[in-house]
Amino acid sequence: MVPSWKELGARIFVTRFLSYYVNTGCLTLLEEGGTMFNFEGTGGKGIVKSVLRIHSPQFYWKVMAQADLGLADAYINGDFSFVDKDEGLLNFILILIANRDSNASNSPQEE
Repeated sequence: MVPSWKELGARIFVTRFLSYYVNTGCLTLLEEGGTMFNFEGTGGKGIVKSVLRIHSPQFYWKVMAQADLGLADAYINGDFSFVDKDEGLLNFILILIANRDSNASNSPQEE
């Protein structure tokens, strides 16, 4: 997996975003070359974990450029898969929802 400059920039963007975004649960990105990124928030018992196996550097570009639609496109095209075939997708969605709600409650409210 040799990323282009564009894909490398997208990788940096996505990993920085995830390091800021993930406050709850544990999300791991495992690349084909062996590089691993861990994004872990605070949590006690019953922490939700999901491990994504990245098959193509296009994953990062699609997520950066198109957000949720890019993520769906990357999944459909096989740019990434889940290590846990049974509950990986469910846990990933639970992490996204928990962090969306957590980040919304931490942001300043407009009056």
